[in-house]
Amino acid sequence: MALLVLLVVVLALVVLAGGVAGGVILANRARRNFQARQQASNQVVPGRVTRAPESWLGSHDPEAVLHRRLRDAMAALRANDAFDNDGALLEVRVELEEQALALDDQLVSVAAVPRLHRSEPLARVTEAVAMIEKAVSELATRSALEAAPRLDAVLDRIKERVSLIDEIRTELDRLPAPAGSSAPAEPSSSPVAEAPSPAGEVPAPGSPGTGSPGTGGSTGTGSATTF
Repeated sequence: MALLVLLVVVLALVVLAGGVAGGVILANRARRNFQARQQASNQVVPGRVTRAPESWLGSHDPEAVLHRRLRDAMAALRANDAFDNDGALLEVRVELEEQALALDDQLVSVAAVPRLHRSEPLARVTEAVAMIEKAVSELATRSALEAAPRLDAVLDRIKERVSLIDEIRTELDRLPAPAGSSAPAEPSSSPVAEAPSPAGEVPAPGSPGTGSPGTGGSTGTGSATTF
């Protein structure tokens, strides 16, 4: 009877351990799936890695809002069936996606700029994002023959904005470091003078310059001891 009870207990423990292990595996799988969905929903172009942090999915910062606008514009671009039937438009779509990725990367760089210097590059990126949104909108209402020349002109203007943003970033990188960020001064190599003894302090017996005998030593002025 005792053996039967022991077997039942062991079996219950095995089942419990298996359930816990299964729960951990399912939880890890769910977490990985969630992270994958978050990363995918944060990408401007599906399958293309972005430097934008996942916090931008819900942030109200200007850079985060522009990032989501780019993502939504590229989603609308891919939803347009006209690109699947026209090779010329397909090339335009690829170019638009590349420019959107470049702008998204610029947004991450702009977000790292101190707020004091951020307004101009942010304004340039905002203009370029608006151009991409307008281009995608025009594609939905125009034929391929009408849209291609206009899109080429839009792409040229977007490239100019991206190039200008690069120049602004380069100039900002050349700005001197803010006050207080310089390296600390090197410590002095000259010896530090000892502080003088306070007035009235009596030197300890045996210290240099005194006439009192020291332990195991001779006095400064005393005579030898006679036995």
